[in-house]
Amino acid sequence: MSDKWTDFDEYLTAEMLDNQDYRLTIASVAEGKFYARERGENVTKPVLFFRETPKGLVLTNVNRRRLMRLFGDERAACVGKQIVLCVEQVSAFGQTQDVIRINVPAVTSKPAHQAKQP
Repeated sequence: MSDKWTDFDEYLTAEMLDNQDYRLTIASVAEGKFYARERGENVTKPVLFFRETPKGLVLTNVNRRRLMRLFGDERAACVGKQIVLCVEQVSAFGQTQDVIRINVPAVTSKPAHQAKQP
């Protein structure tokens, strides 16, 4: 039996990162259907999967545009590339929330919690 409730979650959340940066390698890009409360309907969103964890990252528009700037408009171009996931605070839906943001790893930095799964 699992020790954590979050072990049952299929997708990464900011709380899982525990305010630490994680360097992960993109293994694949998929699509998923998710309920968009602001639109009141299901929408298709891209989902990143990683070599280091079975949990996926549902891409927000901000993170999708960051990937486009880093690796170009072809989805397959990011597969095999390393990114860093970090937590940022943003104002959304009338309150401050922690969200996951994608950054590029610094060339000279050490791996950010590479061995530990978020």
